[in-house]
Amino acid sequence: MKIDKSIVYNLPRPVYVFLKFLRDFFSNAQIYYEARIAPFLTVYAGWVFWPVYKLLAALNIYFVANIGEATGHIVTELDSFFRKQKLNKIDNNKRYVWIRKNTPLSKACVQMYRHKFWFASSSTFIYNLLFPLIIRYKSITLDCGYGGYKWQLPDGLNYNKTKYGQKFWYLYKLSKTERDRDYMEYAKLRFNSQEYFPLSEGKHINADNELIGFLSGGVEKLALIHIKDQRVNGTAEPTSPATYGKALQYLIDQGYRLVFVGREKMPDEFLRYKIVNYANSGIATFKHDIQLFMMAKLAITGGSGISWLADCLDKPYLYLNSWFLNYNFQSHSKRCIIVPALVQKYSGELLKFSEQIDLYKNLLLSSEGPDAFPEGQYKGRNASDDEILAGAQELIAPKEPSSQSSLLQERFRKLDVDSMFWVSSRISGYFLQKYAGLL
Repeated sequence: MKIDKSIVYNLPRPVYVFLKFLRDFFSNAQIYYEARIAPFLTVYAGWVFWPVYKLLAALNIYFVANIGEATGHIVTELDSFFRKQKLNKIDNNKRYVWIRKNTPLSKACVQMYRHKFWFASSSTFIYNLLFPLIIRYKSITLDCGYGGYKWQLPDGLNYNKTKYGQKFWYLYKLSKTERDRDYMEYAKLRFNSQEYFPLSEGKHINADNELIGFLSGGVEKLALIHIKDQRVNGTAEPTSPATYGKALQYLIDQGYRLVFVGREKMPDEFLRYKIVNYANSGIATFKHDIQLFMMAKLAITGGSGISWLADCLDKPYLYLNSWFLNYNFQSHSKRCIIVPALVQKYSGELLKFSEQIDLYKNLLLSSEGPDAFPEGQYKGRNASDDEILAGAQELIAPKEPSSQSSLLQERFRKLDVDSMFWVSSRISGYFLQKYAGLL
């Protein structure tokens, strides 16, 4: 049963504060159980779980582990697991089990993809019951994570002890070299299964009546629009909505119906384009996100995990304003065109592409969260309106690139040939011609 958010917000202040306290208390208690209580139990009272472990091992059961909860993780890491099954990169005689908490992302994915596992569940009770086993006995787990952070005990059992109330937690983390190795593994996996898109094989993958009713109009030519309004992960600067204007009008002129996606607040500047505001609607769920991307003709996304829905569902998309130039950290699809953010010194000088690539490679993995743009040293320079428009035109009306554009794209790929060899996405030809001096 869905609860209208406006009802919650209009509750008497004391009631609202109490409900918020309860929500935060149970959220913190869940994290404390996973980060402190369960590891303590399995390290110091492991004999309690050992018989169950032996039984599960005898039944040939393997737990799929370390899949993150964020969109960019759950999408790519499920995609990776299914591709490994297809290519026989894992032992398909095992009984693979996926146990998740009852969260919106996990519930939607279990509902859509449980048929690809021997057993899958989004029950928090089952998750908490089995969690000590999953984190302790790696011999019955398959690590499918790519983020560098692990929710299992390290071999020496000397795990990271999260403080109560800390939202971001992990039991141990990989070195940057190990993490980059894993990303490269995924890039090679995608390269060796370029025509296979397992996430498109989900149950209930087609738009349901609720979504169709919300769109209440033509759905044959949808263009999904996403914008990043804050500095986080691959985004060096919030995106100015005005830079989308020319591209949005171009899409409308080409007969596309625009739908605003993600969870960011739709900019007021977009109102003039009569965009369907799905992102801020009452039906915005992860299940509907997947259904929307499945039915869309194309997408424009900022530097965010939502782009992986387009990438893993084989949809043409324009990927904007990520300062990560290393291909194996962002888009793999041959149907993706990238217009990246540039990095600028405070003197005004732009870094060369090779320097920008090295800046990311040399960036240390933060102990508190994901990679962060070094804003104290540099400024981000997002794509301009003409660059975004040209990218949209390349996406909709793909033509053989000019010899100059092709030459520049090949020169760009050679800047990091070890990783760029394995991916099929490309930097916008117009963008590279405009900034050829940075090569």
